[in-house]
Amino acid sequence: MLCQAYASAEQHLRSDPWYVEVNMDSGILVWPVFNSLQAFWPGLQAQVGDITKASRTQRAFMGIWEKYGFTPETFSLPMKEVAVGHESYPLRPELMESAFHLYRITGDNEFLQMGRSFVESLRKTRTHCGHAMI
Repeated sequence: MLCQAYASAEQHLRSDPWYVEVNMDSGILVWPVFNSLQAFWPGLQAQVGDITKASRTQRAFMGIWEKYGFTPETFSLPMKEVAVGHESYPLRPELMESAFHLYRITGDNEFLQMGRSFVESLRKTRTHCGHAMI
């Protein structure tokens, strides 16, 4: 079942290295964005053994993190900027989790370095009683 769903996602959602949102009935593009919740995808790709695509997708997603210091809720792919009204970052862990899976599976220090970048960025969210969303 997972293999069939993965193949369908690759066929209908992939706009290399991004994955876009489409109408589930027609397959027509609905919203060409990177949504912070999509950041789990490279980790899943790594777990199914699609390391090349996982690495490419993770690097693209990480590029947004590096640009802003976090992943905004929604990033417009055509405009190459944060979608208006979606500037926040509610401390979502998906991109970090994907880097963790890629590091554990590949042993590539590039993904370990991503982890260091996450820690540095998250230090800016520290408050006296925990971490605050941006």
